Amino acid sequence: MAFNIASVTPNQARQYLTAHINQPKASPVFLWGPYGVGKSSIIRAVADSMGIGFIDVRLSTMMAVDLRGLPFVDGDYANFKIPAWLPQADRDGERGLLVLDELMLAPDSIQGAAYQLLRERELGDYKLPDGWTIIAASNRPEDNAGVRGRQDAAVMDRFQTHFNVLPDVDEWKEWAGENGISPELISFISLRGHDKRSETGDLQEAGVLHEYPDGGCPKGHIAVATPRSWEAASNILSLGLDADLEQSALQGCVGQGASAELTSFLRICRNLPDVGQALIDPYSTPAPAELPTQYAMATVLARRCDRDTIGNAMTYAKRMNGELSALLMTLATSRDESLKSTQAYIDFKVENQDINI
Repeated sequence: MAFNIASVTPNQARQYLTAHINQPKASPVFLWGPYGVGKSSIIRAVADSMGIGFIDVRLSTMMAVDLRGLPFVDGDYANFKIPAWLPQADRDGERGLLVLDELMLAPDSIQGAAYQLLRERELGDYKLPDGWTIIAASNRPEDNAGVRGRQDAAVMDRFQTHFNVLPDVDEWKEWAGENGISPELISFISLRGHDKRSETGDLQEAGVLHEYPDGGCPKGHIAVATPRSWEAASNILSLGLDADLEQSALQGCVGQGASAELTSFLRICRNLPDVGQALIDPYSTPAPAELPTQYAMATVLARRCDRDTIGNAMTYAKRMNGELSALLMTLATSRDESLKSTQAYIDFKVENQDINI
């Protein structure tokens, strides 16, 4: 947990923001979280789903003049030109989200200027349109991202609430299935994405979806496994590289440990015997006992099945491991939407009404 605030999943953060911004002149909200979790993407998804404006500014790259505006002489007085990035209702819409990203990485002069915007919804002569809401985002001090350990209480008190956004394996799998992520990669995250924690909640072994969810990164670790870097890894898998170059590229993307595990899993997937017999005779075809091989088989079956054989594929998956039927159905229907009209899919939905596929 970051500081003394609650942790939420990306979907929970989206749900809160969607409800919150329907208030007139809604107070600012602060999303904290580890690098690569997709804080900015969460906010953009809310704006897109509601059809409202979206402006994202990186305060760490700004100087004070970028917020206050350039001074100019107006008769006997000096005024300031309003910066173009500030929302204007006639240009950007009556409603929208203004994201102050990397707020805690910004110098004191920038945070001081942002304070007036957060507190009064004004910046000099500028007034934020009533339908616009400010959302701040930042990494946490424990992420070694240059954030100072002690926060300005006057600034922190300007927000209606703070959340620590942490990745969630099931939510990521759902997103991945809808966004063309490699089926092998989705299966691998299904297998190795979850954290292992003690009964008291202490992290014993981090899952590979995010290598350091509780913060920190060892010195010399350039590549780290995060939801963002796994998306990049999927792109690498689509290049058709030879095995050695693919492994090197994956290591440079998600780090040595995660890439070694993924490479071993890919080797199993790519060297499985013909699974055609399982699609023909799911009851008699021998089923593997090793968990990684079971996940690999489910991946290949999802790639191979069609409207006539998806029922057999589901039967075989249940023989291996009851939890694999949901993974197989997710991968298969992501590849071919028409499979959702099969009896196998209908039966699956009746049996698993709490699963969103």
